[in-house]
Amino acid sequence: MDIDQFWRLIEQSARETERKQARFEWLRDRLAQRRPEEIVDFKELLSATEKKAYTWLMWGALLGLFGYGGDDGFRYFRLWLVGLGRDAFERVAREPDALVELPAIRHLLGKQSAWLRRPDHLDGSAWSNDEWPDFEWLEFVPDAAWEQATGEDADGLYAAYRARGHDPSCVPQPGGEEWDVYDWDETARRLPRVGRYLRDPHRGIDD
Repeated sequence: MDIDQFWRLIEQSARETERKQARFEWLRDRLAQRRPEEIVDFKELLSATEKKAYTWLMWGALLGLFGYGGDDGFRYFRLWLVGLGRDAFERVAREPDALVELPAIRHLLGKQSAWLRRPDHLDGSAWSNDEWPDFEWLEFVPDAAWEQATGEDADGLYAAYRARGHDPSCVPQPGGEEWDVYDWDETARRLPRVGRYLRDPHRGIDD
């Protein structure tokens, strides 16, 4: 499997399904029909792709726009960005400040702004479970596909992955210059489009 085939699977899964669980199942079933080596390829390509967005700037953009983003939340957000498709992902991986221009992000910000204006906004959430900008399910697609294709647990997948020189337990530092992503003035300086929203999150993104 090459990178073009990887992206075709990701993008077709979005066209064929709506909910995250259904998308996970679609990807698992399609990937399980391929050779075990291609399942390893998928895992390798997924990891390499989401790491392109593993930067301090992207982390700052997530926190600035949505106010959350610990280690796990940031990883699931990057997987969600992968789920948006190749063009959207590569655009924001190059320029995290462009997040505010993605239709999916603007939709979430619009709902978040409306929710913050409500007197009862401390109850519940601005988004449904399927709208949340995370796609943890995607991380487990190759494991589930491996088990379905081989009838074995995912240990064999991880052994093959390590044989290619990867260490799944290794967590590198984000790319780019390190900075305090909780310093909102610095966020606004480094990410001016995100900063405009951060200064007044009660406003809609187009207000």
